[in-house]
Amino acid sequence: MRRHCAPRNSSMLARRTERAGRGLRIAGEGATVVIDIVCSYGAADGDLREVERREGVEMKLGEALEPLYLVLDDALAAMREGEVCRLEPVPRALAGDLHDLPIDVVSLSYTLSLVSFTRARQLWEMETSEILSLASRHKERGGKLFQEGQEGAAAVCYSRAAKLAAAAGGGGEGEFKDLQVALGLNLAACQLKLGQADHASSNCSRVLELDPGNVKALYRRGVARMRLGDLDEAEEDLRQAGMGNTAVQRRLRELTQLKQQQSARLSQALRPMFSDSL
Repeated sequence: MRRHCAPRNSSMLARRTERAGRGLRIAGEGATVVIDIVCSYGAADGDLREVERREGVEMKLGEALEPLYLVLDDALAAMREGEVCRLEPVPRALAGDLHDLPIDVVSLSYTLSLVSFTRARQLWEMETSEILSLASRHKERGGKLFQEGQEGAAAVCYSRAAKLAAAAGGGGEGEFKDLQVALGLNLAACQLKLGQADHASSNCSRVLELDPGNVKALYRRGVARMRLGDLDEAEEDLRQAGMGNTAVQRRLRELTQLKQQQSARLSQALRPMFSDSL
């Protein structure tokens, strides 16, 4: 058995190549792939214990809705024919009830073998309308996943849609602008749920470059800045978002409390300095 080596940062998903693939072409977004997949978990003795093995599985990349397969999609799109890689640690929650696992297992390892693939048409081969249609499909999938409470998987879909929208061009005008604004706002909403306030703030700033004064972007950036501790900037965003909004009023009250707490901590930290000078 191979020894299980967790990556240094267990919050990151590590992709380890165990066998190099053939040729230079990768499967790419939208490819139809045939794969072998092995699911394992790290046992207490340090070994990987195999849970399930499936061979000859055919799937179309970019079509998955399940959180686990959204993660696998991204890895497979970057692989070459014949390549074998291992993904770990995959949170157990992503797998749902796909496997019969011991109750104390919290993360899994997936070994993927790319047997063959048929590439989809590449973006440069598509009309702009086709690219926008594909981006809209990813956006719709993201919306469904977000409504189901699967914010991480929704963010993957929105990110894919955003890349496609950028590839379609359009210079931030008309339907291109509307799509980019919607995707930036949706990504920010996911990132706030996922505790990624810095990314949420950045996405809202990009939205505001396209649509200055966008109320949702101001509100979400204000919330993100609150969580990052940038309280003055957060207050400015929230006040611009609209004083008559109930959600804004609630956040401003929360912001006032945070400022009071911040001032109290600063006073406590400075007190010994003034005491020593007397």
